[in-house]
Amino acid sequence: MVSLGSLVYALIEANNYGWTSPLILSLSVVGIASQLAFLWVEAHTKSPMLPLRFFRNPTFAAGSTVAGLISFGMFGIFFFLTLYWQNIQGYSALQMGLRVLPLTGAIIVTAPLAGQIAGRIGSRWPMTFGMTMAAVGMLLLERTTPTTPYSALWWNMLLLGVGMGSVMAPMTAAVTSTVPRARAGMASGTTNATREVGGVFGIALLGAIVTHWFATDLSGSLRAFRLPQAMKHQIVALASHGGGTAVGSVPSAIDPALIHRTIDNSFVYGMHVALGVSAAALLCGAVLSGVFVHRGSIAREETVATPFTVEAQAVGAVGDAPEGEAA
Repeated sequence: MVSLGSLVYALIEANNYGWTSPLILSLSVVGIASQLAFLWVEAHTKSPMLPLRFFRNPTFAAGSTVAGLISFGMFGIFFFLTLYWQNIQGYSALQMGLRVLPLTGAIIVTAPLAGQIAGRIGSRWPMTFGMTMAAVGMLLLERTTPTTPYSALWWNMLLLGVGMGSVMAPMTAAVTSTVPRARAGMASGTTNATREVGGVFGIALLGAIVTHWFATDLSGSLRAFRLPQAMKHQIVALASHGGGTAVGSVPSAIDPALIHRTIDNSFVYGMHVALGVSAAALLCGAVLSGVFVHRGSIAREETVATPFTVEAQAVGAVGDAPEGEAA
């Protein structure tokens, strides 16, 4: 918690305080040190929450990484698509939610089919296909403009849903197949945890990327209006925090609608950069799936000691002992 909280807060506030500010650097050091301390404890304790030896298996390591990457790429972008549809295109929360239905429906239909396919041919190719499809859908969103109609985007949502649905069940099956049956719950929990961590860092890091490039592009675009420097900084600061555009103080010779349009264009530019980063993360996941996920790499069964197994072993030992010793 200390590690994740420190790193996420540092990513979120880095654009406000500066990437080299004492606060951001201190939080980063605390986050990294806490993570290293956690790994050291897990490696040396007798009863670790997560046996790190599992990560020596390429399929387990790749599957867990893919879980984080798909959440990083997908959930981070969902956040900004929400802002795009509501703040720029003016949809209500209900209207925006309805426009995500193709993605949700595609996941519902694709996920069980992908699980059946993985049961026949293994998890490698469904995962590779799904990550590639999601990356393609992400890259196609790069053509989005402030005025792009939904009719040109709904099938992108469909592609993203097919990609995401094709990954989830095969990914879980791949990870759990690499550990002893008694540890399957732990392996499944690992994929859930990495998905959550990936989603958190996706929103935090992609948020920092969008904010940085949005502010940079807006600052450059406002030069064309020859505004006073203080007014330009005020518009950039307020727009970056979603607090308005200060258009009331813009000189009367400038149409406020032009300022609004410039802000919208700059936000979409920042979103395009984040889309590229997300697509790159998803393509990395596709490569990991295709190279490191193998079929049939089930780990050696191990005995998990419980009071019942210990008692049974003791009874068996007494029963096997010579009559004289048993007496």
